[in-house]
Amino acid sequence: MRDMGSAKKLLVLRALCGLAWSDDRVDKTEVDFVARAADEMGLDDDQRERIEGWIAVPMAELDARRLLRDIMRGLLDRRDRARLLELLRQLAAADGEISAPERAFITDVEKQFGIGAAFRAMLSVRKTGE
Repeated sequence: MRDMGSAKKLLVLRALCGLAWSDDRVDKTEVDFVARAADEMGLDDDQRERIEGWIAVPMAELDARRLLRDIMRGLLDRRDRARLLELLRQLAAADGEISAPERAFITDVEKQFGIGAAFRAMLSVRKTGE
């Protein structure tokens, strides 16, 4: 992820923060996950401050819809999209439970990327069967 530009990195981290807040609560494992992802991306101090603000404040529904639109515009590369989905799934499972709102958030992102239900089901089976 270090090879991504700053704008893409921030977009991915904003999506992670949106997912963390999708069930109206953020726990320490989610905060730690976002912090590790930021570390892996090699962000500067100003960028880290922005992320700390995002993870500290719930995302409004309007902001979540705007975020989905921004993801579509900002992540055109398949690898970037695949990496985002991988991180979203890892974050959702980080606290040991994937809530219905977290599942819905990920499904909304997948739909924006044109991933259909049959493909999502195949991925789910593949992940559990590995």
